[in-house]
Amino acid sequence: MPHAPLLAAPDAPALMVVVGDIRPGPLAPGVEARPPGRVLMFSSRDGLLVGDGEVTGPGRYVVSASRLTSFNGTPVVLELQQGRKRYALLPLEGSQEWFTYRGRTLPDRTPLHWRIGPQTAELSAQEAATPQAQRLTRQVEAPCDETRDVNRDGRCDEADWAILRLYGGGTSRVSP
Repeated sequence: MPHAPLLAAPDAPALMVVVGDIRPGPLAPGVEARPPGRVLMFSSRDGLLVGDGEVTGPGRYVVSASRLTSFNGTPVVLELQQGRKRYALLPLEGSQEWFTYRGRTLPDRTPLHWRIGPQTAELSAQEAATPQAQRLTRQVEAPCDETRDVNRDGRCDEADWAILRLYGGGTSRVSP
């Protein structure tokens, strides 16, 4: 008996919840994650805001994002917003350089731990106050040295610059 062709799965809502620690880093001396800070999740493909959350306590955060299942596998990055300034969040040693969105209908909490990287933007008061944030990033122009060993592999090389370039893509606005 012939089988009926398989139908494509419908594109359904998929939620991802990310929690963890944010530690100070050498690329942003004196900056700490503390309430009322925000953590923003951006698509690394186009810079669109895909999720956000709060700094829940000193050095702790939670972010949630809801996209369609077709968004699963898309690389995303996190940024810390403290007041009017934004900072790249870089992985701790042994972590992935960036991570991919893995939303589910019934999400687990995904633990990811970060350190504060270079400042990516200084926002106007109006931009800092809006929940529909935009990714305002700048290219890091500093020469590569030991302080820019962002993946902590003991070398300052193209892999480090690839991580830093991830945050240098101009301006993208989010539609309400």
